[in-house]
This record gives sequence, structure tokens and C-alpha cells, in this order.
Amino acid sequence: MTTPTRDDLVFLGRRRLRGSGRRAVLSQDLACGPGAAVAALALLRELEQADGVPRLVMGSIPFDPRSPARLVVPERVIEEPRAGRATGRQARGTAPALADDPAYRSAVEQALDAIGAGVIRKVVLARAFDVRAPAPIDTEALLAAFTARNPAAYGFHIPLADGSVIVGASPELVADVEGLAVRSHPLAGTAARRADPDEDHVAHTALLASSKDREEHAILVAGLASDVAPLVTDLHIPAAPAIVEADRLWHLGTRVSGRLRPGVTALDVAYAVHPTAAVCGVPAQEAAALVDALEPEGRGAYGGLVGWMDSSGDGEWALALRCATVTGASARVQAGAGILAGSDPGAEHAETAAKLRTALDALADVTELSPAWLVGA
Repeated sequence: MTTPTRDDLVFLGRRRLRGSGRRAVLSQDLACGPGAAVAALALLRELEQADGVPRLVMGSIPFDPRSPARLVVPERVIEEPRAGRATGRQARGTAPALADDPAYRSAVEQALDAIGAGVIRKVVLARAFDVRAPAPIDTEALLAAFTARNPAAYGFHIPLADGSVIVGASPELVADVEGLAVRSHPLAGTAARRADPDEDHVAHTALLASSKDREEHAILVAGLASDVAPLVTDLHIPAAPAIVEADRLWHLGTRVSGRLRPGVTALDVAYAVHPTAAVCGVPAQEAAALVDALEPEGRGAYGGLVGWMDSSGDGEWALALRCATVTGASARVQAGAGILAGSDPGAEHAETAAKLRTALDALADVTELSPAWLVGA
């Protein structure tokens, strides 16, 4: 892939795309909620009719889909040949150890109280660390570090309206539309990898056998199927999840596929299912309210969607996970865990730590970090 500049929009999935320049940006008043899908398609077709150049929209939809998305039509798009998507662990630099976060364990306990009271069935609670480097962080190098560690993931580099850049390599595909074919690969249920192969195999096996993780995964898949049902004529869901391998984590994943009704676009599907139970909870409205109450700050682009769509409605949208939001020499890394009845606050704290390290290790590949620079640790 050609090296991006800080202002380029990059998405590495079924198509490997780099957009540069700004032909148009969907206005904030049109970029809120499901109506953004219709507005983005209309903008693409209007621009193509005006200049005869095939166009894509690329960008970021925030965790809260009611907030304005950052949807940009680049002036130029370069697509490189589709490469093989290898898997495997990469030996690289290691970030400093994370400090304890008692506030997160307290939030999990409060979430368990809400679950016990019958307010919700599941909620995903995230925590964040702000890190600082001695000089501005090279986001182009950071993208390369993320994708080197997780070559099978969906790499992304998306400049946001506030001047920051969200960079990462997501393991989770929300919507891939090609013609009438639609695919999704929801993930829920996670275990940390181990350096020792025998211990790693034990973690792999334990995840497959975990009733808590299987329940969490089943909730996610059922919710996604329900949300996408009005948009499809058929949907195929395997009977059981499979293990998905990442650099530091094992996940449970289910490859969902189906056939769309004519006229349904990738952004239609993305908005119909977002936010899924993978990042929010069940019931969604009550879980989102609990997230607002228990997390100290808004998530912004984290836990949202990143991707692209063309004027035919084809496109790919992945969850904005395993990422960092970079502003100059500072970066915010965030990670969440699904809380259900019987969840253990210590175990959820450990799961988020393993996920945070994915981003922190990628940052450590491109810049020096010190424990003293972990803000809030």
C-alpha cells in the first residue's frame, strides 16, 4: 500500500483504498443517523453526474450514531491489488505495563447491579488511557505497526473533523456489501493470548468452552440478525461460533452471510445494526444510557464504524476497535468488555487490559513511551 499522508483516508479490507484530497464532505446536518446513508449516496451520484469520475465516500461514524459522521468524498482514490491476508503473531516492541484501574472495576460492579435489577441483559463498558510521546506521533507509521501486528484485520487511518486521526486494525467486520451479497463477522467472547504455546492452547480451548462467552456471543449474533432482517431476503448463520486469532487475543466469531433486498446499501446495513451488542449492549437504548452514566467521557469515534461506500451501494464498514485516536504527540487508546450476569470485575479489567495493549504495543513500535506518560494510570 502506498504510504499515506496524515490527511489521507485509508481502509484496508476486501478493497485496499487510499483517498487523498477533499472533493466534498457530507454536511453535519445530513450526516446524523440513518438518513446519512441516503444523503451520502445522493452526494456520490451528484458528483459523478457532474464530472463523470467514479467516486467513493470514506470515513467514520461515531459510537453514538445520532452524532455527525465524518463522511468524505476524496478527490483521488488509489486502489492497490488485493493482497493475501496472512495471520500470525508479530514480535515487536512492548509498551510499558498498565497500572490498576479501580474506577473501572467499580463501574462493572454498578453495571452488574443494573443487570441484577433487570434493567439490562448486557452492557459493554470501556476504559481509556491517554498517552504522550516525546514528539508528534507518525500516524502513517502507526498504521503500518497496527497492520504488521494484525495483518488479517481491517486497517484504517481516518482524519476526523477536530484534527485528530483515528488509526487502527479492527478484527470485526460489521457490513460488507457487494451487489446483493452481504457479509458480517461479529465477534464477542475474548481471551488473552499466552506466550507459552501450551498455555495459549489452554486459553483457546477454555474460550470455546466458556458458557459466559458463548452467551455473550449468542446475544450479539441474535441482535444483529434481528436488526438486519428487514433488509435481507435470506440470512445464513452457522450453528456455532469459531475461534478468531489476533496478535494478543482469541475471539469467538460467527461469519454471517445473506442476500439483500434490491436498493439496500452498505451504509443502510451499517446504520441498521449500529451500535451492535459488541460495543453497546442489550437492550440497546438502556445499555447506551448506562454507558453514558458509567464511562467518564464520551467515546467519540471509538466503538463506531470506519469504512467506505461507492455510488452503487457497495462498501465495507468495520468497528473502530484496537485503535488509537492521535492528536499531535498525544493519543487516546480505549477498550471495552461485555458485562453479563456473573461477570467478574477483575476478569473484565484483565480483558480490557489485554485489548488496550494491542494499541499500546503498536504505539511502542513507532515512538518511545514511559509509564509516567500514561495519563490516569
